Amino acid sequence: MSGFQSLFGLLIFFGFVFLLSERKRAVPWKVVGIGLVLQVVGALSLLYIPGMSSIFRFLNDGVVALNAATLEATQFMFGYLAGGAAPFAVENAANNFLVAFQILPLIIVIGSLSALLFHLGVIPKMIELFSLILEKTLGVSGALGFGASASIFLGTIEAPLAIKPHIAKLSRSELFALICASMATVAGTVMALYASILSQVFEDSMAMLIIASLMSVPAAIILAQIWIPPESGEKPKVNKYRSPYSSSLMAVLEGTLDATRMIVQITVIIIVLFAFVNLVNRGLSLAGPDLTIQWLLGSALRPVMWLTGIPWSETITAGQLMATKIVLNEFVAYLSLSQVEPGLLSDHSKVVLTYSMCGFASITSVGIVVGGLSYINPERKSEIATLGLKSLLVGNLATLTTGALINLIT
Repeated sequence: MSGFQSLFGLLIFFGFVFLLSERKRAVPWKVVGIGLVLQVVGALSLLYIPGMSSIFRFLNDGVVALNAATLEATQFMFGYLAGGAAPFAVENAANNFLVAFQILPLIIVIGSLSALLFHLGVIPKMIELFSLILEKTLGVSGALGFGASASIFLGTIEAPLAIKPHIAKLSRSELFALICASMATVAGTVMALYASILSQVFEDSMAMLIIASLMSVPAAIILAQIWIPPESGEKPKVNKYRSPYSSSLMAVLEGTLDATRMIVQITVIIIVLFAFVNLVNRGLSLAGPDLTIQWLLGSALRPVMWLTGIPWSETITAGQLMATKIVLNEFVAYLSLSQVEPGLLSDHSKVVLTYSMCGFASITSVGIVVGGLSYINPERKSEIATLGLKSLLVGNLATLTTGALINLIT
């Protein structure tokens, strides 16, 4: 039954986007088929090829080590606020967990390390490899392939910036696919952060997030091409990545400063969003004490979560987590997933949810990507705004497609 749900879900997800297609007769069905095969083959390879589990175990151990090192450093600076020994008796240990001091500092360490790996050419080589795979299989341009591949490592606006000189030359279809790819993945700078949160639930959380992002890139591209089919014409190429840093030391310093700005951004956005959601919920409570925006959207999403293979009895919890991800962001959703009460979700449903929520597609991200790309290319501002809103839907459908496929093959 679960497998049937997922197969039916895939038909519904792709069929829904087809109904929205601007040029139904121009949909590249061959590319869509290749993209689905690429998703499945990639997932099977990463999940079941001998030796891959050892690689992912190494990555998970790396996340644990980074988290431990970061906690030790933050405890040195902030003491018990960062989880160190308290100078008083703690009656409720759960209240001793502070996100600002025990979770977010990891972004600084990952940000500086990521910048160093970019400067040394490690991450650019990986982007070039993934870009080549997308070019050869899906027939996308070098610019789109490079930008979409960069979304696995960079954020919603940083990934498009990797091909900044070529954005003005992208067709409407390619620009849409690029935005959708950035919405359907999570950046490497926060992937380790989410993995550390989910390590309370899964031993191989880092592997799951990596596989999810890799699977969702082709899903986002083919869904975008169904909605806005590509046009024939010249396909822009892209130059190889060149480090903007003058030395390894400058890479570490600049990466640290960028990560610090990211923490400030994440913090203020979460505070503002929580405040607005709380205000809306207070208004809704006048109609019913248990009525919230998460409950309303979560209830509407129950059939959607069922289509990924989650049992109907668990879809109310799954729907509310997905609603949290869309309204707030995936950080809050994963934090909530790690704290779900026992019995509300099965272990397998938690796996499907982890894959289904692994993307930046939230209301906040739409604002970030539209604002950033409009600044880079002001003459296409209205077009970018329209595509940004559409990418919220496609980005979430891409990750839901990934969740449904994972349910089928695991």
